Amino acid sequence: MRAYLRGDKKVDSNLFSPTTRLESFVNVAKYGESWKNARELAVIWDDPRDIYAIILHFKSAQKSISKDDVKLQYWQDHWPRFRGAIGGGESGWGPIDDFYNGQWKDANFVMEADGDQWLFTFNPVNVEFPEFGDFNVKYRRTLKVRLASSKVLPEVESFEVYTNSVWRRTDVSIEWGCVDASEKVWDGTIEVFNGELVDVKPLKPVSRVEVLSENSWASKVKKDETDGVKIGVWYAHNNNAENYDKTIVTVRSKVRSFSFSMSDLERGELILIKDYDVLVSRSSDSVDLRSYVNELAEKGSATVYDLISRMPEQTLKRAQEELPAKKKGIHFIVSCKGRRQKFGIDTRGTVFCPKLWNVRDGVPEYSLRSKYAGRFLWDNDTITYTHVTGGLALRPLLC
Repeated sequence: MRAYLRGDKKVDSNLFSPTTRLESFVNVAKYGESWKNARELAVIWDDPRDIYAIILHFKSAQKSISKDDVKLQYWQDHWPRFRGAIGGGESGWGPIDDFYNGQWKDANFVMEADGDQWLFTFNPVNVEFPEFGDFNVKYRRTLKVRLASSKVLPEVESFEVYTNSVWRRTDVSIEWGCVDASEKVWDGTIEVFNGELVDVKPLKPVSRVEVLSENSWASKVKKDETDGVKIGVWYAHNNNAENYDKTIVTVRSKVRSFSFSMSDLERGELILIKDYDVLVSRSSDSVDLRSYVNELAEKGSATVYDLISRMPEQTLKRAQEELPAKKKGIHFIVSCKGRRQKFGIDTRGTVFCPKLWNVRDGVPEYSLRSKYAGRFLWDNDTITYTHVTGGLALRPLLC
C-alpha cells in the first residue's frame, strides 16, 4: 500500500507504524480518548489534529464488509472556512471548533484493502467544499474522527490515526540543585504527552539518584550540589509551527514540578529555570547547571524577572511618557452581556453612549436594535458623561 502525506509525493506505507520508529508517522489515536460500539470506532482529542490517514486492522481478512458499508466522518464546524493561526494576536478573535458545536461530516476518501488491513486517505478537501477553490489539502483538521458502519463491525485489532508528524528520538538531561536549603528531596516521576519515554538513568557516573521504576526515581541533594536524570524520549517532529502534535515532558517531584516542550530543545535551546535551580538540555549539548549559570553571570545576562526587579518604581509621569502613540483613539466596553445598549469609556475617563451605533436603522441584522430607537431620548448622536470638579457633567455631542 501507498499513501499521500507529503504534498503529492507518494509515501511508503511501511512508515505507518503503531509503535515508535525513527521517521515513521505518529499514530495520535493513543493520545486521545477512544470509544467503540458494534457499528462505530472513534477518537476524540483535546486539541484539533491534522489527520492524513487512518488504518483499521481486523483480526482476520474480511469479506463480510466492504467500503460501501462504511463512512469515514470527522467533526466539522469552522474549519476549513476559518483556517488561520490560533494562539496569539488577531487570531484571538477567530473562531475555533469545540466538542459540542458542529456536525459529523462525511469525508471523501480513498480506501485500500490488503488482507486484514484497511488504509483510508483523503481526497482534497475542496472536493467536499468546492467554494474554497484551490485549498486542496489532503488532511482534515478535527477534534474527533470516527468510522461508522451500516453493518456490525468484525472484530478489530487496532484503529490507528496518523498525522504527518514523524517520530524522532533524543536524550534529555534534567539537572537540579540545592542553593537555598541544607538538603532537598527531588524524588519524582516523568510524564510524556504526545510522545514516549524510553528510559530513565542517573545523569552522572557518580550519582545518588536511585531509579525506582521505568519513570520514577529517588534523589537527595545537599546544599551547593547538583544531581539529575537522563531520559530517552521519542518526540513528534513537524515543520509546521501551527501543528498541535507537540511533545510535552512533565517532571513531578516533591520539590518542584514543571513541564517543557521538546520543540524548544530541538531548536537547540537550553531551558534554565533559575528560581527552581533546574537546567534542561539535550544530553549531546554537554552542558551542566553550575557552568551555565556562571556563564550567564559573566555575560551579564539576566532573566525577564531579573530585569523587571532592576527597574525603578513605576510613576504615572513615566508611564505616560513611555506609552506608544496610538493611530486612533481607543476605548473600553462598559456594559453587560446580552445588552441592548453600547456604552464605552475612553482614555480620558469619559463614559459615552453612541445612539447611531445602537440603532443602526435600516440594517436588517440590527432590526432588534432599531426596534428600541425611540427610547434614545437625547438629541444628536453621542451622549457623554465627563468627570468634572464637583461631580459629573452631562454633555450631548454630535460625532
